[in-house]
Amino acid sequence: MLGPIRRPWYSFAVWLSACWGRLQAKSQFFPVTNARMENMCDAIVASIDRDKVCDFVSRHSNGMACAVLEMNRGSYNISIHLGFFGVIPDRLLRIPLRPTVRDSWTKIQSEVATLESVRENTAIPVPRVWAYGKDAQILKDPCQAQHYLLCDYMPGQCLTQRTLKQATSEQRIELFSQLIGIYAQLYSLEFPFATSLLPRGQLSSPCFSRLLTMARNELHLSAGKSLSKPQILQSTNDFIQHQLGVLSGFCRRPLINSTLADERERVFAHHHIQLELDTIKHCVPSSDGDPFVLTHPDMHYGNIVVNKGLNIVGIIDWEFSGTVPR
Repeated sequence: MLGPIRRPWYSFAVWLSACWGRLQAKSQFFPVTNARMENMCDAIVASIDRDKVCDFVSRHSNGMACAVLEMNRGSYNISIHLGFFGVIPDRLLRIPLRPTVRDSWTKIQSEVATLESVRENTAIPVPRVWAYGKDAQILKDPCQAQHYLLCDYMPGQCLTQRTLKQATSEQRIELFSQLIGIYAQLYSLEFPFATSLLPRGQLSSPCFSRLLTMARNELHLSAGKSLSKPQILQSTNDFIQHQLGVLSGFCRRPLINSTLADERERVFAHHHIQLELDTIKHCVPSSDGDPFVLTHPDMHYGNIVVNKGLNIVGIIDWEFSGTVPR
């Protein structure tokens, strides 16, 4: 008598098991939660072996002995400040935090190529790159090699709002004049595409890569799956459509604790921006060969290094740099 009763429950159990299997198969595409990402990054920082760091950096510094002076974790990197006991200037080892970067190796290569191009073609003070690669054995687990960039440590202090407010009017005028000069020099570096730079190897000029941006990196992570790779953007219109695509991706992304009013505002804002861009694209050249210029994607206070006189002595953190329409 229990047979007719068991059959529906058995069918339901089979269906539930199949659904769970499909869910498990797709779990790799679920976005990592912020809490889990924080834990993953904290685990990487905790696993760094300072003795291994010193040994590794020493091998890339003519065998000079060094010591870890400071270690900071940023949004995308672990930055390790190393001193050489006054023998040579301090250096900085940057290790990408892989949980927060979709393509850490391309990001490293792009920053290297950008720094080299800026150093060779402008007077903008940027760090010199001493080494970069994929084989930094600096964790307690010897099987986990890290991507890295070893460069100059820029002496000075990062600009702050407080420092700027306390400065004299003459110091502020001079600082802004120096910033204008930096932007003018970047503005003079023309490229044929909207692109990120890659090391040139044996060539006389940098190679070109697809455009890497912070926004697209965040969209990759929040989507929890691979997105189609953008091609090298040939024109201003291509650049506009690429940016609109990234914005559309963010608008389709669900938000935690979002209300109906929030979603309506997002849809309205996206629709309005799309209309504005449709108007703008008819006012810009549509042919290939539009001029593009190099830009720093994150020129905030913390990436401007100044001395005690408030003169700019370094511009740092050139990751995700690329060229944009002039």
